[in-house]
Amino acid sequence: MDTIKHLHLSTRTKIGQNLRDRRKEKGLTLKQTQKISGIDRTQLSRLEKGTKIGRNNSEYLRYLSLYANAIEVNLDELGMIKEDKEQRQRIEAEFEAIEHKIHIESILKVDSGVINELDRLDFDRNSGYMIYYHYIRGLYFYLQGNCDRTEKELSLSIEYSTKFSEYRYLNLRSLCHHLISDMIYQQKEDTECALEEIDEALHYFVSANQEGEPPYQRRTVYWECVFRRATYLDELQRYVEADRLIEYLIDNIDQMVDKNKTGVYHLKAKSECRKKHFEEAVKSARIALGYALSCSYMDKYLEISVLLGDIYVGMNELQLAERIFQYVIQISPPVNRHISKTIESYLSLGELLLKQNKINEVKILYEKAKEICQKEEYRGEIYIELLINIGDYMYKVNHHENALLYFEEVASLLKNNSLLQKKYAEVFFKLAICYNGFDQNMEVKYMRLYQHLRNPF
Repeated sequence: MDTIKHLHLSTRTKIGQNLRDRRKEKGLTLKQTQKISGIDRTQLSRLEKGTKIGRNNSEYLRYLSLYANAIEVNLDELGMIKEDKEQRQRIEAEFEAIEHKIHIESILKVDSGVINELDRLDFDRNSGYMIYYHYIRGLYFYLQGNCDRTEKELSLSIEYSTKFSEYRYLNLRSLCHHLISDMIYQQKEDTECALEEIDEALHYFVSANQEGEPPYQRRTVYWECVFRRATYLDELQRYVEADRLIEYLIDNIDQMVDKNKTGVYHLKAKSECRKKHFEEAVKSARIALGYALSCSYMDKYLEISVLLGDIYVGMNELQLAERIFQYVIQISPPVNRHISKTIESYLSLGELLLKQNKINEVKILYEKAKEICQKEEYRGEIYIELLINIGDYMYKVNHHENALLYFEEVASLLKNNSLLQKKYAEVFFKLAICYNGFDQNMEVKYMRLYQHLRNPF
């Protein structure tokens, strides 16, 4: 059936020429062939010219089979299978070359020329190759960080893949859901939706590879998907499910690349810390740091280091924790790519210093953190948490008006984001407290908003 889906103009032209030659060898006219085959003479002529017949290649093949039977010729003799195989190999090689180029050169920001190169490929736009086509376009936009275009292209790839059942298309469909999941999680910060997409990715991966062990490359994608699922479950506080997956991942850790091993042991450390199994948490965190170093995974190295500091806080090893936070601040590049991890270090260190009542040091620390965010024009979630911490600090030292300013800034950042409003609902409670005693209307406004977010029904 593969040949049905991948017949191209050059293939049809060659087949048509062979049909005409064989018909003439048999001494048959088009009129005689029409009578034998039951095919209209116009359609016979179109077949011989290689012109497209019907709505799709399946219909074309039906006419072709009738013609071949009428002149007593096997389809194989017409060169269809050989030609199509060669055509298919050529096209797949071209797709793979472009995909490879995107992967290898993505760090150099491949320009739109790669998309033009893709558009110039000669293939049937009604074939399964459209799955590859939109997948590669989606991959390109994914690596460029363009969320909307990524979703659009990958969704089209998924839509085309529903028309075909071959395992390779199911694998591509799995990859599409995987990339969409990551993009939704990273760009839209919608963990619930990201989880739904990763579940789809796992479903199609299993469907595509149920008859045997998938090759190494696809196994790597599988473990990446399982790891992401565990990450999302952990973030959604579905800890029982997350912990089960973490144990499953650790049992199969040798099948993963170092980057995923880093993430798995990071999750394990977080889980153990949450359970107050601090020694186990330290052990897992140190393993994760080792893997992060081995694959130069700077983002995760910083994040795990902050977690390790938090673990030591839980163990009441405050001096050790402080040294770790100071170390992270020193080694963190003050650039947007790593900034959230850097600010996390400032937050953790600030909270630690507050516990030790080092008020002046906290003030200097938070001012430095805010300066970094403003310089890099960073306004992500960690910035929101920083503002909340500064507001808390101001309230603690009885600078209530200053605290109010910081909480109001947070409220403005949350204004059009219902998910974050729910997550940081306590900010509106803090605003109500700050307004208490000098602006009753604002106090009531924010208290009602807080109550609504806590209990929308």
